[in-house]
Amino acid sequence: MVYLSFFMWQKGLGLANDELFRDAERVLEHTAQYADATGEWLLDSPQLVEEVAQLYDVQLDAIAKGTLLDCEIEFVRTLDRVAVRNAEHPASVAGS
Repeated sequence: MVYLSFFMWQKGLGLANDELFRDAERVLEHTAQYADATGEWLLDSPQLVEEVAQLYDVQLDAIAKGTLLDCEIEFVRTLDRVAVRNAEHPASVAGS
């Protein structure tokens, strides 16, 4: 949801800024790392994720189907690039 919302925002949908998405990504990454270490899923800043979720709802109400598809394609391409980079440099993934 965070990444798809980011791509929709880049297309002019919704009021946000880079900082919101960076902070939300940081919170989710920290949450996943904490869950890996403890087995417990705990958001340390749920208000950030809630803010992105509310933005996402507004964006979905306003987006054209073709634009949403474009954003989904960009999201998949981004995941592919990250997967390739992680496969090429597995030590950097383990150290993250």
